[in-house]
Amino acid sequence: SLLEFGPRVKVLLAEPTAHSRLRLEVPLRAPVELGNGFHRQGLVLEPRLVLETGGDDGKWQADANLGAVVGNARLNQYFYEVAPQYATATRPAYHADGGLMMTRLGVSLSRRLTPDWRVFGFGRYENYTHAANRDSPLFRRNSGMSVGIGFTWTGYRSQARAWE
Repeated sequence: SLLEFGPRVKVLLAEPTAHSRLRLEVPLRAPVELGNGFHRQGLVLEPRLVLETGGDDGKWQADANLGAVVGNARLNQYFYEVAPQYATATRPAYHADGGLMMTRLGVSLSRRLTPDWRVFGFGRYENYTHAANRDSPLFRRNSGMSVGIGFTWTGYRSQARAWE
């Protein structure tokens, strides 16, 4: 399993209406493998455009986003490299390079239940047809979909908001 840590830059591009905004998000993360101790597995950059909108009362929030996922050589090797000692007749050796891992299209919907609790659902489509390592014998599909539900809890909130 991988757990990712890192900063994210958000740039407001436009506010088409009083309750919507278009922004550019640029997260840079370091994935850490959790099995047998903690081992950093490279870097991933995921720039994306996000269109976000919400209801008048602020309880409902929806967004749509489009982005790309780019991994350095170390991360792509983690997923796609086949070292010579692990090569077989049906799985040849392969050296993975850094580059595009996928493009992604996503949507989400959330509802604030209280000031500290929010429930959400999301769906996303991932396309791998232009991935840098699509020739790897470990590369299996050209696309994938995922959906999920969850909740968030805010344990602490500062008095001043970032936009104030």
